[in-house]
Amino acid sequence: MKTDYRAILIALVLLFVVRWANASLVYSGSTPVSVPNSSLTHVYGINNSGQYVGVYQGTGGTRGFYFDGSAFQDVRYPGASGVTMVWGLNNSGAIVGSYSDASGSHAFWRSATGQYNKIITPSTNFSVAYGINDQGDIVGDFSMGGAADGFLYRGGQIQVFDFGTSFTQLNDIGNNGLIVGNYGYEGFVLNPDTGERSNFTVNQYQTIARSVNSAGDLVGSFFAGGRTQSYVRHQDGSIEVFPFPTAYDMGAMGVNDSGDIVGISGSSAFLIRGAVPPPVVQNVSEPESLALMLVGLSMLGLSVRRKNIQSGGRHRSTALA
Repeated sequence: MKTDYRAILIALVLLFVVRWANASLVYSGSTPVSVPNSSLTHVYGINNSGQYVGVYQGTGGTRGFYFDGSAFQDVRYPGASGVTMVWGLNNSGAIVGSYSDASGSHAFWRSATGQYNKIITPSTNFSVAYGINDQGDIVGDFSMGGAADGFLYRGGQIQVFDFGTSFTQLNDIGNNGLIVGNYGYEGFVLNPDTGERSNFTVNQYQTIARSVNSAGDLVGSFFAGGRTQSYVRHQDGSIEVFPFPTAYDMGAMGVNDSGDIVGISGSSAFLIRGAVPPPVVQNVSEPESLALMLVGLSMLGLSVRRKNIQSGGRHRSTALA
């Protein structure tokens, strides 16, 4: 009798079935980030190359900055009479933010080659761009003098999002197209193409969703116990609170695909390398493995029995030898 290797293969595959699981947060201490000769440094976004952006206060006042991996660079929108804020960047080094002049605050983006571009929104006096992905899609918010609405800038067109609360804020957009933000006291994950939105809070506290990476992990902050705390929401919807020292206010602001996180704590900024590990492959539990093995062996036995019947029952005594 010829052995049915297909049945054996199926049994082995079932025995070694694996599943994805979220790895737990890793916190072995944070690295402080400070622009030289500054009294305040805030970091708001980080990309996969470890470049990051934010604002700082120095002798020349409050300014935006871009850290290219080796040096800090000032960012100032041409002709701006006030502060230039830098909130986000993508993996090519394009950045987004806002600048102020006599008429108000205006959203902008700067290409990787240094070209500045104003983003035209329905508002003429207040708009901010918070996030940009590798496709050049940009999210932010604007106000017409009342409640703020979110916007998606894609292909030169503005799409407005208003969820009917006092404000709707879009904070980041991932390379998978998902948008994260907050409205009222809730955070959300939004698919702008389908309109599907998932709202959430951390333990029913006021929650802000700040940044999302390509895997769908997002980070943000919530206010509880009189202080700001940070969390990560994994792609499966599970939430973990950061094990930061309880004495500190620490708000996570940005996350990249390596799980590096940047954020703010008072007048300081922090960087944590590899805090959000990627999903890991785990073997199924021992009882599950045993059950799957029995299923596979049963399939093997049925295959052998079928061959015995087809051959008139010959060699039954050696069928499993």
